[in-house]
Amino acid sequence: MEITKSKRNGYTLVELLVVVVMFSILSAAAYELFTNQSRINRTQQNFVEMQSNARAALQSIIQDISHTGFGCTDSFAIGQTINGTAEFIIPSDKSFSANAATPDSIIIAYGYKHVGTITSEANATNLLIADATDIAPGTGDNYRKYISFFPYTDPNSFFVGTGNNGNGTTITLDRNIENIRSGAKIFRVTQIEYYVDNGELRVRPVLNPGEAETLVYDVQDFQLAYSDDGDAWDESPSVNEAKNVKVIWTYLLLRSREREPGFQESRVFTLPWNGVSIQGQDLTPGFHYYEIHSQIWLRNVL
Repeated sequence: MEITKSKRNGYTLVELLVVVVMFSILSAAAYELFTNQSRINRTQQNFVEMQSNARAALQSIIQDISHTGFGCTDSFAIGQTINGTAEFIIPSDKSFSANAATPDSIIIAYGYKHVGTITSEANATNLLIADATDIAPGTGDNYRKYISFFPYTDPNSFFVGTGNNGNGTTITLDRNIENIRSGAKIFRVTQIEYYVDNGELRVRPVLNPGEAETLVYDVQDFQLAYSDDGDAWDESPSVNEAKNVKVIWTYLLLRSREREPGFQESRVFTLPWNGVSIQGQDLTPGFHYYEIHSQIWLRNVL
């Protein structure tokens, strides 16, 4: 008796084609999921980066602007000048626009850097004994010749250094001083400028621009407004009005470092003091945007 055995030696062509098609579909779906998840992760990272950078930059701005006038407010009131300018706030007023061609800038003056300490009490003299060589080298150095003291009976008076004894221990000032105690700190008074250049928010001493530092990259716009009471706001105060400024409203609009293909911002960004807006659809496609602002009270001129 003959026994017939049926053997199956492989898959049919149709079965193979079905497997290949199903594998291709699953692979495409997995790739799409991976791509979307990567895009979402990059977007989130960019947004977190914008938030972090904006907050760090704003903290630096708050630190400097809140000190505006320290060591010089009263001096300006009685006619003292720094580099020929008798103002401790010099604003600019540029338009708030989608092309970000004209961001604002601001120059402020204050005693911003501790450069030495008084080592001998002064009494009705224009000579000081100090432990610093980085101050008041003479009339030729406009960057280092303006100084103030703390503590001092008239804390908003700055002085002009007209010379020293060659090693910085004895400093000659432009007028007499009284009652500065040993141990009082010496601050260099200068003008600090905040400005935007090539999409970077930078800060620099006006009299020594080589010390410029970049605070944050990818700046879309930087806008400022000024007030003497926190209620009425002016984007371009006159010199006399600037002397009465007590609070400055600062606004930053940043864009993401990377572009997202196909994305178009849809939100509206608005200046908080006057309602002037930028439509997201008018901004450069592909970027995400983030705005941050703060009212900064000038504690030294209140």
